Amino acid sequence: MGMAGRPPLDDEYWDRFWARCAERDVAIIVHGGYGLDQGYAFDQIRATCAKVDAEGGDDMDLVGALAQGIFSERFFADLRHRQAMCQMMLGGVFDRHPRLKLMLAEVRADWLPETLAHLDAVYDEHRADLASRQKPSDWWESNCLAGVSFMHKAEVEIRDEIGVDHMTFGRDYPHAEGTWPNTVEYLRDLFAGVPATDVRKILGENAIRFFGLDPEQVAAIAQQVGPTVEQLTGDESDIDPMLIAHLDARTGYLKPAERGTRLGELDELLHDDLARYSARAR
Repeated sequence: MGMAGRPPLDDEYWDRFWARCAERDVAIIVHGGYGLDQGYAFDQIRATCAKVDAEGGDDMDLVGALAQGIFSERFFADLRHRQAMCQMMLGGVFDRHPRLKLMLAEVRADWLPETLAHLDAVYDEHRADLASRQKPSDWWESNCLAGVSFMHKAEVEIRDEIGVDHMTFGRDYPHAEGTWPNTVEYLRDLFAGVPATDVRKILGENAIRFFGLDPEQVAAIAQQVGPTVEQLTGDESDIDPMLIAHLDARTGYLKPAERGTRLGELDELLHDDLARYSARAR
C-alpha cells in the first residue's frame, strides 16, 4: 500500500489533496524510504552510530557503515516508491488530475526505461481493468521528473532513454556521501562529451519548467554561485582518476545501470494492486 494504515495512492480518499496540489501547481515528491515505518531511518542511524563509536571508528567509518547498511540494504533499495508511481499511473490519478506532477527523488533513474516499457505491457494486458486511459510512459512524459541525487555516469549515458527532459541533478549537500566539496570536478567528469543543451536541461532548465520557477531569478543566482556550463563541458575528462575512484566509493558514481534486473520484484508489489483494479472493474 505504501503508507501503513492508509489507502493506496489511487484511492479516491486522496483526491481532495491531489486536486488542491494540482490547483496550486505543487509537485508531489516521493523520496527514497517511502513506505518504511516512521522513525525507521532515525533508529537505524542511531544504532549504527553507537556501533561505530563502540568500535572506535571515526567519521569516515560511520559514512561507510551507513552507505553499506541502511542506505543500501533497505532505505533506498525498497521498491515501494516505484509502486507509488505505478499506482498513480495505472490507478487513474493522473486521469482525474491531469495537472498533477510527480517527482521521484533519490531513487535513481537507471531503472526507468525498462520499467516504463514493462508497465506499458502491463497496461496493455490489463487495460479493461484500469482507470487510466494513457500508458505509463505517456504519463511519465507529461507529468513526471526524476530528481537524481547523485547522478551516476551510467544515468547520463542513457539519458535519452530516461528522457533528457525529465532528469534533474542533485548533489545532496551537505551529506558526506554526496558530491561536496568536489561538485565541480564531479560535474566536469559526469558531463564530458555531453552537449551543452543537455547539460543545461539537467542542471536547471528541467527543474525550472517542472516547478514553475522564475528563470530570471534562478539565472541571477546561478551567475553569483556558478559554475558556468562552459566550465563543465568538454570532449574529455581531465579529472584525477584517484578523485573519480573516491567519488565512486562515496556515491556509486561508476555503478552500472540497474536496467530491468528488478522487474520481478516490482511485479510482486503490483500483484495486489492489479487484483484491486480487476475487482473494481467488475
